[in-house]
Amino acid sequence: MAGSSMGELRAPIFNGSNYDFWRIKMCTIFKSHKLWDMVENGYEEPDVKKEEGETLTVAQKLALEENVAKDAKALGLIQGAVSMIFSPNCIEGISQASMGNPATRIREVIKR
Repeated sequence: MAGSSMGELRAPIFNGSNYDFWRIKMCTIFKSHKLWDMVENGYEEPDVKKEEGETLTVAQKLALEENVAKDAKALGLIQGAVSMIFSPNCIEGISQASMGNPATRIREVIKR
């Protein structure tokens, strides 16, 4: 229908129950925001040897900026979808799972 748009999908708040339902809804939200590939696969930072004077190409820099933004958006959706009752423990767990690629922390929460 011309002139109308679908409303923004809202992340359901996980309060400790109905995890499977919450997970399905979160997966749908990630897909609708074109973030699912980031959640599933993460991203690799370009291999640049700064000590040898190498710099990122314009294309690499733009791709990296886009990936960092997508990762932050996905992480923000997760953080906003956890009840304050669980937030300190969940957010700490997400942060501790962030060794390596930042998308790891997202996968840890969604794939449990």
